[in-house]
This record gives sequence, structure tokens and C-alpha cells, in this order.
Amino acid sequence: MAVKRKQLSRRTFLKGSAGIAVALPFLEVMLPQFASAQVTGQRRFINLHYGSTNGGTSNIVPSATGPLSAQLKKSIISLEDIKQHISIVSNLEIIQRNNEADVGPGEAVQSQHGEVESPLFSGVRSLDRSDYTYIRGQTADQYAADILGSGSLMRSLYVQLQPVLYNNKMDKKGYLKPISVREENGILNPQQSIISPLELYKKLFGAGVATGGGSGPLLNSNKSVLDFITADRNKLVNSLPAADKARLDLHFTKIRELEQRLAAGSGGGSTGGSCTSPNQPAADPAITTYNFGGWANETLRGEIQAELIAYALACDLTRVVTWALTGHQVWLNSNKTGGSTVANSKSGVPDIHHDSHFASKDVQAANHNWAVNHFGMLVRHLSNLSDGGQTLLDNTFLTFMTSEGNSAHGRSRLHYLVAGTPDKIKNGHHIATNKAHPARIYVDGLNAIGGSTNKLGEVSGTIPGLSL
Repeated sequence: MAVKRKQLSRRTFLKGSAGIAVALPFLEVMLPQFASAQVTGQRRFINLHYGSTNGGTSNIVPSATGPLSAQLKKSIISLEDIKQHISIVSNLEIIQRNNEADVGPGEAVQSQHGEVESPLFSGVRSLDRSDYTYIRGQTADQYAADILGSGSLMRSLYVQLQPVLYNNKMDKKGYLKPISVREENGILNPQQSIISPLELYKKLFGAGVATGGGSGPLLNSNKSVLDFITADRNKLVNSLPAADKARLDLHFTKIRELEQRLAAGSGGGSTGGSCTSPNQPAADPAITTYNFGGWANETLRGEIQAELIAYALACDLTRVVTWALTGHQVWLNSNKTGGSTVANSKSGVPDIHHDSHFASKDVQAANHNWAVNHFGMLVRHLSNLSDGGQTLLDNTFLTFMTSEGNSAHGRSRLHYLVAGTPDKIKNGHHIATNKAHPARIYVDGLNAIGGSTNKLGEVSGTIPGLSL
């Protein structure tokens, strides 16, 4: 007779006095949806997104497949100094249908903004236009969190660069449509992004382990956060099977090691001395306007966020990061990003979305290159941070994806970037596909960090020639 086991929610926290709450690692009793081939605590996963066009095939795709020997083109020229670490995966496509009834697995309905994010990030088709921005399956980053989340303090980190929509609707909430979604007990839960660079710093480095009572960082005291949850901890441990008890014990050990490393300020552990707290940033740059063509010095914000993300990985605060550079429709000031002078008549200021329809391909390429430079900043940071006898880049899979391809609203001629994990993923190459679905890149990436799958959502298969 089969014995039913108690199911534990993935959102379970251990709670104690002083308002302390400690997240749990992934346990078998949480009924995982994604199989992991091995424990891969040193691997990491980063996903970046830009919501506009790539500047045209001729401005991004090399003339030949194979090693990236020639100078990179305009849309990605900012990566020239690190091209040995990156690969270009070209000629990807998400099929779009005009009628919802015709939409197949991993496909998109119609061609408006927001309809591509579900098949792109979760591999699950988009449907009704009235719900077109809703991602309809768990996203790749959350599957990565299933593989890697155990042992770090945060299962995943979701960061947003563009602080508001800049759509003239005075939306001061700031949050863009989520591209990180977790499925729990059959319910899809969009993850909450962190927008402010200063708040990101405080969450990662400025307040230690949150106490909930506002009494200051635990890392500055002589106590461990584990001291406050003894009763809840013992109750849970006694109810778990042996394998989960071992995972939980490892999780608590990692938490204590991290507390000691951060308190000492000396790094160590698996990071090989790279774990240090960066300088606290100044107040966030001001938002100049909520109208089309708005600007809040996203260039400076991006530089700060890139450094904080890199050190969060170095300190093992998290192993999974999603970085939304923009929304799925980008009204960011393109005079700042790409030198555009093609003003939107509604504001008198150039913006990236307007450029995607009316500016030259070279201007679109410059905008894309501005976004790609954030990918480059992370690659540079990770390549310069030690991870035992390797670098963080050696153990991190990164990808950069866009909502549009060769033209505005385009779902074909999508050309994306990957980097890192050179023992698993081919670096420094151009890999051309025959209109492969871009979600297949995530299948390669999830396997590179220790997963064992041939599928993301409704999309099966890997990218031929990408994995080693």
C-alpha cells in the first residue's frame, strides 16, 4: 500500500521570537516539479530582459557561424572586450497566430506588446488579448531556483531597472509586468521585483537578516538567526524523511556560515574571498517625468544594480537572478540610450518604443547596445570575482533576451546572448538555428546548472550546438 506523505508548501517559513522568519530550502515533501540530476550548490543562473528590438539582423548577427573572430557588430559592440565569454544564438522564432483557437504549444497570439513573454519565459502559449501580459506557466528562473535555491538565503532575486512605465499615465507604482512567476499548489504567483538601487543594497547588505521588529541587523549581534527559531525548527525536523532532514541541516549550516562570513567581512567559503559588502549607494536618481521619454538615470542605476547583483552571488545570498532592464513596451528616453533625435510627438522627446517604429536601424542598434552593456557589466564582474579555484562566471549561466526581433512587434529573427558555464555551454561562438524556439535556450541553461530536463513548459528540446 502506498503511504501518502504530508505536502509542505514552498512558501513555508520557520518563525520565532523577535519577528524572525527563515525561508526553507527545496525539500522533497514540497513535491518538486523539476528534477535535479545532482546537488549543484556552486552553480548560478541569471536572466536579463530588454523589451524592444535588436537593431536588425545585419547589426547583430556575424557573417559566419563558429568562433567570434571578427569584430562584433553595432547592436552588441559593447561586448567586444569579453566576446570570448559570450555566444550569439541567432534566427530564433516564436510562432504567432491571429486567432486564439489556432495557438499551439509555446506560440503567441497576435503581435502586440506583452503577448510574447509567456512563451518566452515559461514556454507556455499566450492566449486571450484581454489577458495578454499574463505569463501562464512557471518561468525558467523559478525552475532554476528549484535546482539551486537550497543553501542560499534567497531562493531567487528579481531586480527591475526601469523604475516606472513612462507611459503618461502617472503610474507611480513603478512595477512593470512580471517576468518571474512561480507555481505553487497550482497557483501562479508573480514575484515582486526590487526597483530602488538603495533598497536593493539594504535588502542584500544593509540590514543583515530581517528582524521584522526594526531592531537592527542580526549580523551585528552575537546571536544567529537560528537561535530564534529553535522550537519551530525542531518540530519540522521531526516530521521529515531522512533525505529532507539532511537537506535542512545543510541549509542551516550554510546560513550560519554566511552570517559568520558577512560579520567578519572577509568572504571565504565557496566564494574564495570574493564576498565583500560593496559601498552603500547614494539616494536613487530622481525620476524626471512620468511622460513618454522619461529618464531616471537608468545608466547609473544599472551600474549600481549590476555590482550589487554580482556581490549577492559572490556572498551566496542568492543563486538565481532575474533582471528586467525594461518593460515589454519601452518608453525610456532614447536620446540618453542611443543618441536618438526622433522625437515622439506626444512628448517632444525621443523614446525607445517610438524609435522601434520610426528611427533608423542604427539608432535601434545603439539602444539595444545600451541594454546589452548591462549584460556585459555582469559578465565582467563575474569574470573578476573568484569562486574557489575558478571565477563566478565559470559557474554561472547568463542569458539576455528581447521581446522583439528584427522589427517592432517582430517574433522572428530573434537573436539572443548567452555566457558563462564554459564547461557546459559553448562560449565565444555564433550558433545559428533554424527558427528554434528561444525557450530551448533555457533548457540548455537549466541543464548546465545541474538540472535534468528536455522541456520548459510546452517547449521541448535544446539548441543544437549550444551545450558541450
